[in-house]
Amino acid sequence: MTLDGDKWLAGGVKKFGEEDCERYLNELKGIQADINLTADNISLRAVMMLFLDLCTVVEGAGRIVVTSIDWKRVIEPMKKDDDLNFCVILRVLKEIRIIEEDLFVALDEARKVSNYAKEQLRQQPRSYATLMLDPRDKADDDKADGIRNDNAKAVASAAAASEVATTSLIQRLADIDVTGKQKDASADNTEIVAEADEIAPLVRLLGDSDVEVRRKAVGALLNIAVNATNKMLVAEAGAIAPLVGLLSDGDVDMRRTAADALRKIAFHAETQLLVVQAGAIGPLVRLLSDVNVNMRRIAAASLGRIAENAENQMLVAQAGAIGPLASLLSDGNVYVRQNAAGALSNIAGHAETHKLVTQTGAIPLLVKLLSDSNGKVRRNAADALSNIAVNAENQVLVAKAGAIDPLVGLLSDGDVEVRRNAGSTLMSITGNTDNQVFVAQAGAIGPIVRLLGDADTEVRRYAAGTLARIAGHAENRRLLSQAGAIGPLVGLLSDGNVESQVLVAQTGAIAPLVRLLGDGDVKVRRSAAGALSNIVANPQNAVLVIQAGAIAPLVGLLSDSDADVRLFATIALASISFEAQNKVLLAQAGAIGPLVTLLGDSDVVVRRSAVNVLWSIAVHAQNKVLVAQAGAIGPLVKLLGDGDVYVRLTAAGALETIAFNAETQGLVSKAGAIPRLVRLLGDGNVEMRRNAAAALSTIARNAARDVLIAQAGTIRPLVGLLSDGDVKVRQNASCALANISIPTKNKVLVAQAGALPPLVRLLRDRDIGVKRNAASALSCIVANAENQVLVAQAGAIGPLVTLLGDSDVNVRGIAATALANIARFPLNKVLVAQAGASPRLVRLLGDSDVEVRRNAACALSNIAVDAEDEEQAGAIAPLVGLLGDSDVEVRRNAAGALSNIAVNAEEEVLVAQAGAIVPLVGLLGDSDVEVRLNASCALWNIARIAENQVLVVQAGAIPRLTSLLKDDDLDAGRIPPSQLFL
Repeated sequence: MTLDGDKWLAGGVKKFGEEDCERYLNELKGIQADINLTADNISLRAVMMLFLDLCTVVEGAGRIVVTSIDWKRVIEPMKKDDDLNFCVILRVLKEIRIIEEDLFVALDEARKVSNYAKEQLRQQPRSYATLMLDPRDKADDDKADGIRNDNAKAVASAAAASEVATTSLIQRLADIDVTGKQKDASADNTEIVAEADEIAPLVRLLGDSDVEVRRKAVGALLNIAVNATNKMLVAEAGAIAPLVGLLSDGDVDMRRTAADALRKIAFHAETQLLVVQAGAIGPLVRLLSDVNVNMRRIAAASLGRIAENAENQMLVAQAGAIGPLASLLSDGNVYVRQNAAGALSNIAGHAETHKLVTQTGAIPLLVKLLSDSNGKVRRNAADALSNIAVNAENQVLVAKAGAIDPLVGLLSDGDVEVRRNAGSTLMSITGNTDNQVFVAQAGAIGPIVRLLGDADTEVRRYAAGTLARIAGHAENRRLLSQAGAIGPLVGLLSDGNVESQVLVAQTGAIAPLVRLLGDGDVKVRRSAAGALSNIVANPQNAVLVIQAGAIAPLVGLLSDSDADVRLFATIALASISFEAQNKVLLAQAGAIGPLVTLLGDSDVVVRRSAVNVLWSIAVHAQNKVLVAQAGAIGPLVKLLGDGDVYVRLTAAGALETIAFNAETQGLVSKAGAIPRLVRLLGDGNVEMRRNAAAALSTIARNAARDVLIAQAGTIRPLVGLLSDGDVKVRQNASCALANISIPTKNKVLVAQAGALPPLVRLLRDRDIGVKRNAASALSCIVANAENQVLVAQAGAIGPLVTLLGDSDVNVRGIAATALANIARFPLNKVLVAQAGASPRLVRLLGDSDVEVRRNAACALSNIAVDAEDEEQAGAIAPLVGLLGDSDVEVRRNAAGALSNIAVNAEEEVLVAQAGAIVPLVGLLGDSDVEVRLNASCALWNIARIAENQVLVVQAGAIPRLTSLLKDDDLDAGRIPPSQLFL
């Protein structure tokens, strides 16, 4: 669009009257093309004022391009026009594109003018803020002073403020490159002002008595607040309070510019609160009724900005803003309507304001704006209705106001935000059952279905949510199917985009999919089950799926005639079963039986999924029994020979989980699992080896199965796995060997299979679990006398002694047990003592773990027999302390250790001196027969010295010893001493 500047000015803009400007500028509403202004004979001030009005009012314009301007002549007034408004120039040059190379000729002169003016202003601080002196007067100081005196109007402005205007102007002009376009960094120009600490003087000028000074100062601050940093600097300089004061200024331009500056400053929550605390809401509400259109526009925009903060929404409403804003929805100015709708949208974000907005009659007016010619008006109106319709009563009112038809129309709007807000509003109002029917009858289903393919995630989410709510009505479900909604909806939930799936799921799209699981059409069931199988991979969605009642119909689909339906159902249930509470729900829904049946399905993927779900379900203790009772063990054992590697390894894992007690371990063994699992130990798949070794380890916990496992040729493959590169394989193999080694016969077989050297190496493994299991296996193996020698020869003693100081409590306890067993062999006692075990074992007597204390005392007991260990004297006091331990095994082992230590004549004195006699006498009445026997043996050894005999008698031992002569357990010889003192 090309405008003749002279014609425009002649038409009335020269008057600079608000009504004249509005009358001419209203013709530019909605123009999106560039605006070309040509002018051959206009003054700079006229050009600038016209540009400013165009930039302010014609926000829809692409840009303003200036051509055919005689810039030399236009800038000439800068040298003498004392009425030049630099704030206006700055604002204009920021917002327009000047394509005119001749401008630079004039800029050189302007720059000279500026430099001279700044020098003069330094000499005379109180001068008119925008004074520019003719450079020709430079040589004539008197004349320069005369011009300055003529132009100065004795306003109270500081030199700093003048320099702000001058420096900013020249910097601004200098940023126009030879192409006439603003440089990218042009927004940084105002940083010069901020960095020069010039904001504070401008803030002070807001309170100046001269209206022109105030006007220039507020305009300068408006221009400075172009970015987040400067906005904060302006706020921190204390500008907010005086700006709020200017909202009541008698000058219309002042009020408008102050409101606009506050709008800019209130760019985030912190400054929004500061603006509110300064009392801005009341004056801004009053300005909503101002006769000046720009005032109304900016006041509405400012209140909308303030109401972005949730804490302020109710405050704005309570200040009486809703009524005037509702009235502005019918304003003749498009931007007033736009800002009013936006402000109401933000205010309606607070639940308590919904009724207030409704009571002002805003809903019909907002509905009318849905058909406005301006896209931003439509966008804000739809957004406001969306917020209002969160309230159930308002959902009915919005529909009654006729919003449905225009909202449906907006679903095809070219503006993505319009579509987004229209979709959001439709989703809100369809929370009402009647509205679900009305929306469908308005022909919304087709457009909504098309939005499922929209490029915008939010649009797709609202579309899916609306369809989900519409589908709550039976008739609508038929319409949805006819409109082809199921396919796109399922596709949206199956596209692999996790974020999209979560968003759509949260809108309520899951419920209709769950209902479709029972559809008579196999394709519909397949699609619905497929979509659900995808979205439940996300834990958040899995919760929503369960809440929608999906488990029962999914379980029902496990018996569907269609293989894909069965597959999708098992995949969905597998994801659901990961959470502990869901395992019980699946069992209660009857999933176990159909899943067991699917273990024999011809489709390998179905078998995979079925065994995976059963494995997951069986993790729950109660379900292990149910799975076994449902007959799963036989089919699972058969699957150990399946052609699919994943089926084999998951079957092994499931069997390991199910075989949790003697009964199920026996069932697994009888089903022929052991030889199949042994073969899998040599599988090339590492997970297969892990699971097979773990399953054999679990089965071997049953002593009755240990021999069968050994006879199946299990031991050598397990020994081989002790050197596997996978830590889990080493863990499971060493654990299996530990369990297999419990029977005496197997201990020999394990040793003969060469297990001792690799097990000893594993005592130094970096993994705690491997070290623990290796020590446990050695502890079991050395219970055999022959193996005690072999284990010592394999170099196990040193590493085991080291493990006594391990950070893992189980490792410490098992290492102590292994050393206790090794020390049963006489020669090993000396080796264990020489390896430095005694001081470490003594420290473990004070361990917080009862198992560690038990095993440490037992090891010391075995080492003390016939071993010349100088360190064992240090064990006496801690052992005496353990005689009063609450654990019976600790007391038993402590008494046994003291008995063995006291065999040595020198040590029996030390034992007595350590105060052992009294607690040992007390243990003669212990409820445990082994404790009583060990205590009596300890007292026997201590009492070999006459002095100690007296002490024993004084401690009251005789009556207790006499009663032991009648002890049936001791008389029957049920506890042979050979078992206690080796």
